Amino acid sequence: LFQTCATGKAAAPQTGDPGSPGTLEKIREHLGDQTEVWSIFNKRITNPMQLQKPELLTDGEKESLRVLDATMNKHLGNQYQGCISLSAQPAFLVSADCLVPMSDLEGNRSKFLKKMSTQDVLSRSGITQFVRWLTQTMVSDSEKRIRAANIKKVTTKVHNAAQALLTEQRNVLEPLCEDIQEDWTKVRSQLELDVGTFERHVATIGQSEIQNIEIALRQTMYEHINKGIDNKDVQPRFEQILASESKLLEKRVHEKMTRKIDDFIATISERLQRFTERVDELQHVNHGMNSTPLGNNLKFDFKFSNGINYFGLVSSLAGGVLMLWNPAGWVVLGIGAVTAAVSLGKAVWGLFDKDFKKSEQRKAVNKNLNLLNKSLNAEFKKASATAVKGITQKTEQLRTEVEISVEQTKIISIELKHVAMRLQHLSQSIK
Repeated sequence: LFQTCATGKAAAPQTGDPGSPGTLEKIREHLGDQTEVWSIFNKRITNPMQLQKPELLTDGEKESLRVLDATMNKHLGNQYQGCISLSAQPAFLVSADCLVPMSDLEGNRSKFLKKMSTQDVLSRSGITQFVRWLTQTMVSDSEKRIRAANIKKVTTKVHNAAQALLTEQRNVLEPLCEDIQEDWTKVRSQLELDVGTFERHVATIGQSEIQNIEIALRQTMYEHINKGIDNKDVQPRFEQILASESKLLEKRVHEKMTRKIDDFIATISERLQRFTERVDELQHVNHGMNSTPLGNNLKFDFKFSNGINYFGLVSSLAGGVLMLWNPAGWVVLGIGAVTAAVSLGKAVWGLFDKDFKKSEQRKAVNKNLNLLNKSLNAEFKKASATAVKGITQKTEQLRTEVEISVEQTKIISIELKHVAMRLQHLSQSIK
């Protein structure tokens, strides 16, 4: 339960230099939680006259021992109990029975015994009091001391655990949470830009393909007009070509939209993958740079695998969007708004002037093509707005789910700090 620190001078053991521990550091390193430390000042006395003084210690030695006690308390805390002063040499001489005849030890023994009795020497040297302390005081309150030592051990363990958790929270978890939050803020901004880019690509696809069908229809109808076509055949031929081109339009838009959606999903998935890899990297860096008393016994693992399928959410973006590009979708609605009633007034005059008839036929075709262009663009904008809205909602749902995981890292950090504080309070309340 206790260790002694014996010294022949009234001074504290030396402290060490950085990288080279001194006596005090070595003592502290080897102390158990239940250990009590006492200093024993063994005063060197060779002359009986020194024992005949009223007190064993001089005023200077007492002051030096007060400094020693203060220093030991500073380095060892409550485990340091105080200093015991004695002089072992005179006590040994008067107690020894088998000294070598005619030796210096025997001569010194005789000098002490000529001046005082054995009991006086033992008492004045402090040995009698020391033996009484060892055999009576230490034993009489042993139960109390053992209980106090056990409480000290428990409180030390709890206190150390609290400090280790606080260190882990402060040096590892808190910086990790800040880094994750900073990275996620960047990723979230990139996701918003990705949605905006997708919206622009969708608009470009619609405008481009609608323009293509207009060009194809005009080119084909002009060819028929140039070859010569009756007025009554213009509308059926226009509708026939429109039906054929509309199927190609649906197919091309569907294919391009599918590729854009696949690209969008791949981009989002890649961003999330890089983010999760970055989280792993941050954990490794923080654990490597900030060693704590817990060492490798406590590690935080933010894999974001709490039942949320982020990549499944990304993939689900495709389904609702592709439903918009079907035969009963926006193309049909756009064509339905065009009567394709090619108005061919002045037909009688056209019987006498073929160039005039062709000019009127082209005007009728262009009029309907303009109407078709406006109608298809209007329906495409409605459909694309629905698609982009679905993408935005799904992406927002994805961001929300990831932010829940990011927020959980903060909650863990806060809870760990609270646990450490409760342990600290517990260590102070144990009595």
